[in-house]
Amino acid sequence: MYCQSCGKERRPNSNFCQYCGTKHKQKLSPFTIIFLSLLLISTIAGSFWIVTTFYSKLPDIMASDEVNQIDEKSIDPDRPEEIAEAVGPATEKKELNEEQKHDLTEIIAAAQNTVYTVYTDYSQGSGFLYNQNGAVITNAHVVEGATEVFIKTISGTEHLGTVIGYSNETDVAVIQVPDLVGIHPFALELTDTSKIGEEIIALGSPLGLENTATMGYITGKNRNFVIDPYVYENLYQISAPISPGSSGGPLISKETEKIIAINSAESIEEASIGFSIPLYTIRSIIDSWISQPMSEDEILAQFNSSNDKWSEGYFDGGDYAEDDEYYNYWEYDYDDFWTEFGNAFWGYFMEDKSFDEEWYDNFDDPSYDPEADENMYYDEETGQWSYYDEIEDQWYYYDANEETWYYHNELDGLWYYYDESIGDYIPY
Repeated sequence: MYCQSCGKERRPNSNFCQYCGTKHKQKLSPFTIIFLSLLLISTIAGSFWIVTTFYSKLPDIMASDEVNQIDEKSIDPDRPEEIAEAVGPATEKKELNEEQKHDLTEIIAAAQNTVYTVYTDYSQGSGFLYNQNGAVITNAHVVEGATEVFIKTISGTEHLGTVIGYSNETDVAVIQVPDLVGIHPFALELTDTSKIGEEIIALGSPLGLENTATMGYITGKNRNFVIDPYVYENLYQISAPISPGSSGGPLISKETEKIIAINSAESIEEASIGFSIPLYTIRSIIDSWISQPMSEDEILAQFNSSNDKWSEGYFDGGDYAEDDEYYNYWEYDYDDFWTEFGNAFWGYFMEDKSFDEEWYDNFDDPSYDPEADENMYYDEETGQWSYYDEIEDQWYYYDANEETWYYHNELDGLWYYYDESIGDYIPY
């Protein structure tokens, strides 16, 4: 090979000419040229794709920013249509899939042991255990007019409770139930950790009228309104309706599996939208009642001489979701839940009975005619009354000497008699 400057022959594999010192230029191999060409083409194509993709999505990004920047509209209390607009889109009921049913069943099963039906002479609602000292939380409007109430557990056992805390402004009350002392409550969330879009489960009375649990989303926070005489502040707005008998029941976060609020009210404009009082907003007043219970006279002085006519509520501020996805809810019938444990067990607890309507209590009622009861039988030979409970598929027998009812449990082989002092059957 020859030097391109002086024309003399240069040494092989030498980078410089030994005669003139000129550096020799190396030619690129065909392979290198092809590789660099492909790399350049790929770089140009990739840059073009990135730029076109970004600009194609730019309108969506700008639209999202515009939604996030929309200010809360002021609400005129005298215009119901604005209240409906503030509530948000109407909720849509959907069906639970099998996986959701399984998850929901597990949470309900864990929570139901400390969710109760609350009975007074005037109303029926729900409540749940707050601590191991037997304090049960419910709504004030559930116990309005009563200082002593009955609660019924998921197993049907009834206990007497005393109202130790009540407010005619904040819709919350505390019931002290001595029989529940020592029982562990379901986990409680006493701080503000919930967010819009969070999945929730609203549990009502386990033996209530609707007999359903509802699952939906938190669709709003810090919602304030008035339902005379109660002032509701910093509420959670939820897409799970608060059905009759559900007031006072717990609102559970599906993510944390903790009680976060008390189910309290439903929307006037849209019945499938509910509102719950966050526990963190009423923790101090609940704890104060527990440490220093109100006297009966103090509670009676709080009761309102109402005419059962509540004024329409109005909204004042708060944040709520614009995303329609959060306005769905799923209705979960307790029948589906109890099928997990047996239809017979489910059928018994679904019987519509209040605390003073048990058939064995009615037997001692002077106005009760046992011969008119198709399930009551009298054996003329033995002079013994017997009763067949169709729900339990169980025969009960009356002992005239002991003046009590008894039955034989085929599962454990024991005989049980009714003890009036505790209001339940116990083995001999």
